[in-house]
Amino acid sequence: MSYIEPVSNVNGASVDDGFPVINFVFKDSLSLPEMGVVQDPSAAAANQTNREEVDARSIFVGNVDYACTPEEVQQHFQSCGTVNRVTIRTNKFGQPKGYAYVEFLEPEAVEQALLLNESELHGRQLKVELIIGGLILAPFFEHLKPFDREA
Repeated sequence: MSYIEPVSNVNGASVDDGFPVINFVFKDSLSLPEMGVVQDPSAAAANQTNREEVDARSIFVGNVDYACTPEEVQQHFQSCGTVNRVTIRTNKFGQPKGYAYVEFLEPEAVEQALLLNESELHGRQLKVELIIGGLILAPFFEHLKPFDREA
């Protein structure tokens, strides 16, 4: 997918929570609501449902090289499924923060993407984590500690 378009451009960068982001939507993506638009409660509930549905198709990618582009992240995860959007968060100066969000078209792609945890991109070991309810969850097996009944 070579066709990408910036979302909500402001001075060459997108704005999210007051900070610019590098946010690219790949071809055949979903439309986003306009920033600053007031929604009625039923629309807000629908928006929350949509966010949960998007979270179910998304992953958090940590330890991303600062020079990495959205296209390179997309190429890294394309074997998992169709990438809909790659968002690389930046600081208030427009410099990447070293992490990204990848949204797929298919929820099944998330399982495949989690298998790329600790894979390398630009010589850096990526941390691929699940997003549930807006929270980033590290892979379950990393948090398991042996349970000693005799202790």
